[in-house]
Amino acid sequence: MRYSIVRCLLILACLVATSEAFGSGGVKAAPKKVAKSPVKKVVKAAPAKKAAPAKKVLGVKKVVKKVVKKVVAKKAPVKKAPVKKAPVKKAPVKKAPVKKAVVRSMGKPESDIGVTPPLGLFDPLNFLSRGPDAYRRYQEIEIKHGRLSMAATLGIIVTEAGIKFPGYISFSQDLKFSDVPGSLDGAYTGIPLAGWAQIVALVAALDIAVFRQDPSLPAGDVVQDLPTPWVRYDDPIVKAFKLNAERNNGRAAMFGILGMISHVALGQDALFPIISR
Repeated sequence: MRYSIVRCLLILACLVATSEAFGSGGVKAAPKKVAKSPVKKVVKAAPAKKAAPAKKVLGVKKVVKKVVKKVVAKKAPVKKAPVKKAPVKKAPVKKAPVKKAVVRSMGKPESDIGVTPPLGLFDPLNFLSRGPDAYRRYQEIEIKHGRLSMAATLGIIVTEAGIKFPGYISFSQDLKFSDVPGSLDGAYTGIPLAGWAQIVALVAALDIAVFRQDPSLPAGDVVQDLPTPWVRYDDPIVKAFKLNAERNNGRAAMFGILGMISHVALGQDALFPIISR
């Protein structure tokens, strides 16, 4: 048994030796197969190199896209229908009226209103030499003073006749209109100071705001378009007669009120200085 086992081991050793001997030849041939296999693998891995055409294709696509974009950009622009905007209405700008300077010419003073017989053109102080503006100003002053003097003269005549307003002129002082004397000095001293202040304020307001003189209108035409029962004369002859009458009556009233003030200052009655005392 021992010899049989030894024989088997020897036989196996021989087989192993022979297999190694033959195997060495096989090992030499093996590199050829291994050398070929990498080539085949490289060839199979070649698609990585073939990826270059894919990049070229991508580059071509990009170029094509750019060309297409340029072509699209070069296309004729699409004309859009014009959008009509609603017109914006601007608020009208009101320009301040430009007041032109009124150029006055004196014309012929000999034929002006107020130049009446028997004196005619009476200018002893030579006021006409001061120019047309001064002459116009003097006309306005004369008319205004004449109207105030007529009102003052009529006031003295009416109160002297005993015609007075009813009621109280001052509640605080328990003073009635009938208690105020009708004479010029009585009216001056009998009316309280607050009453005189109201009279002056009323006259000033009428002169400045209501009956103001427009330089473009004739001298004395201060009513303008106010809703007052002011008489207008269309006939030039009648109009000239009425204006001359107003001017002369105003002049007479200025002399009359100055005479009344003088009479009272001398201690006499305003209307009848000779027969009063």
